Amino acid sequence: MAAQFAAADPPADAERQQARAWYRSKDVGLMRRACGVFGALADRHGDPRDRCTQAACLWALTDYGAAHAAFESCGAHLDAALPKAPATEVAKLQANRDMARVYAEAAARLLAAQRIEAERAVELAAAASETQRVLADKSRVDRLLQQLEAGAHAERAALQRQREVLAARLRKHQAAAAQLRARADAIAAENAHLRARIATLLQRVVALERQRLTDAAELARLRSENDSLRAALAAHAAALAKFGAPEPRPWAVPRD
Repeated sequence: MAAQFAAADPPADAERQQARAWYRSKDVGLMRRACGVFGALADRHGDPRDRCTQAACLWALTDYGAAHAAFESCGAHLDAALPKAPATEVAKLQANRDMARVYAEAAARLLAAQRIEAERAVELAAAASETQRVLADKSRVDRLLQQLEAGAHAERAALQRQREVLAARLRKHQAAAAQLRARADAIAAENAHLRARIATLLQRVVALERQRLTDAAELARLRSENDSLRAALAAHAAALAKFGAPEPRPWAVPRD
């Protein structure tokens, strides 16, 4: 993913080379070290490509909170670089800025989904714990009923009522657990929708990059034709000069 943000890497010094090796290792510990190195490089040199590479590394680690902040910073740095960039680099910087914003939005959404899933997991765990406790209480009451089978009718009736109350509580908690599972399923469906939207956004970014490359090729062709016309005009002017004809006025030769 880092290559999408850095078509032309910063100068390949030993620190960056080592960090890239850690990033490509797919080892979680080394990748975290690579994230720290690229973040420090971005703080030190202000190169947005280091910040974007740090963001890509954090995304690969599914650290969406830090990745969101890094992508936001990357997009802001690229946006700030646009007014000072050469005309030939503007389209690429804009495409990289737009891609950083897409990833920032996706990271924010995934972070929100992670938080919701964690909350639901806590709720499900609490419901499961309560259900186990109620089941244990019910089991205890069942054992007491068996032991008091020969006991007084009034005491047995009271225990039976207590058993019914516990059974009602169990049904209530089971219904609550079913509702929580349904909510978890809805969240999973929303996550699938978000991933599909992210894929669509990435396809749009790829299409924009392809259009930029096509436009660049067309501009190069037009410039080549323009250079050929200038050369032909210069040859014609030289031929006219041999016969004493006046040289064409400078403003008659269009420039890029």
